[in-house]
Amino acid sequence: MRFLLYPLLKPMSGLQPFKVIRIVHKIKALEKENNYKKANIIRKKWLLRVEEKNSAPLWRSEGNYQLYQKKNYEKALKAFQNAINALKKMPLNFGASDPLNVYYGATVSAISLNQIELAREYFSDFQHIYESIDKNLKLQKYLLPYAEGIEWIKDKIEIEN
Repeated sequence: MRFLLYPLLKPMSGLQPFKVIRIVHKIKALEKENNYKKANIIRKKWLLRVEEKNSAPLWRSEGNYQLYQKKNYEKALKAFQNAINALKKMPLNFGASDPLNVYYGATVSAISLNQIELAREYFSDFQHIYESIDKNLKLQKYLLPYAEGIEWIKDKIEIEN
C-alpha cells in the first residue's frame, strides 16, 4: 500500500515555490517596518532550506538587502548572480523572481565594483526583459521605477541613448 501512495506524495515538493513566495512577502513586510534583523534571519534560514532551483526570489531579496541597506556590493553581486543561476535552472519561476529587478541589481552592483564589462552584460539582459515588458501596455507602470536608474547606468557604462 505504501508504494501506491508514494507517487501521490511526490508532487507535494512542487509546492515549494509557493512557500518561497510567501516567505519573500513576509521578509518584504518586515523590511517595510525597518525590521531588517528579523528579515535577514528568515532569509538566511530559508536560503539554507530551499532547493536551489526555487531560490531566485530569496537571492533577489538578499541582493537588494546587501545593495541598498548594507552597501556591500560584492555580496550583492554574488546574491544576484545566485538568483540568475537559479532562474536558469527553473525558468517557470521567472515572473515570481522579478528578473528585471535581479538584472538591474546585478548591473548596479557590478558598476559599483567597477566591473564595467560585467555590468554591460547584465544590462543587456535587463534591456531584453525591459523591452518585452514595454510592449505590454498593461505592464508599463512596472517599468517606471527604473527610468531614472537606466539613464544613470547608461552614463556609467557609456552606452548611447
